[in-house]
Amino acid sequence: MKNKLEIKRFNELLNKVILPADKVILIYSGIWTFGHRFKLPPTEVANSILNGIEEVVGPHKTIMLPTYTYVYNKLRKYDVLKTTPETGILPKLFLKRRSVQRTKSAISSFAVKGPLTETLVPIMGESIWGKGSLLEWMEKQNIRIITLGLPWALSCGYLHRIEEVAQVPYRYYKKFPGKYVNEKGIESDWAETMYVRPLNVPSLFKWNIVSDLMERREQLLSGSEPGIKIESCLSQDLMKAGLDLVASDPYALVSNTAIVREWVENGGKKREIEELEKNIL
Repeated sequence: MKNKLEIKRFNELLNKVILPADKVILIYSGIWTFGHRFKLPPTEVANSILNGIEEVVGPHKTIMLPTYTYVYNKLRKYDVLKTTPETGILPKLFLKRRSVQRTKSAISSFAVKGPLTETLVPIMGESIWGKGSLLEWMEKQNIRIITLGLPWALSCGYLHRIEEVAQVPYRYYKKFPGKYVNEKGIESDWAETMYVRPLNVPSLFKWNIVSDLMERREQLLSGSEPGIKIESCLSQDLMKAGLDLVASDPYALVSNTAIVREWVENGGKKREIEELEKNIL
């Protein structure tokens, strides 16, 4: 059974990217890249990985997995119990585990378990990545962020906070009103604000430059081996790397700079915002 992976070995690799001082562990995952290597039926792989995560992290740290639901932006209705995460099988199964709760957002929620659960669940900001947001709390607390199975550029949604904090010119604020159904099945009016990218102009991101800079700065911990990628960093290191890059070039995180810049500087952004406001009115 060449190149197979044991859960015990997975736990050893995970241990390499978590330090004793860490209090909150946020995990972005793409287990489809390595799950086939376990000597387990496919249906058991995700739960076995979750067991490994909980064992390694332990009861004194808080685990977070993203359970984003951007479908709300189209449907304008969210049910905390029924709206399925768009972030893969691991968060979906984690939500079903005992003592796991979902944070209060219709767009950018997280599944949380651990000592800080009650603190994290109600946090809502002026926007999903900005002032007062859960991501701002994570940055202030300098949490540990892990990417499991995928490179940072393909997995880490936290990177969008860099754009909002830097106020990159190719995004703007948009409010998404709708309905929210809570754990008791009670529906109420709801609205969240997101720092959105252009509707009709593609923004092709090159997030790899952020992780490349962190690697040069020796800010990444690695538990990777051939066939499986596991890395971690601290949220403040990630933010500083991204903001340092954007400070010298506000378009540093997009690869199709000319198209995006033209949209901003030749009135495309202004017209899109005006059209949005017209439709609201």
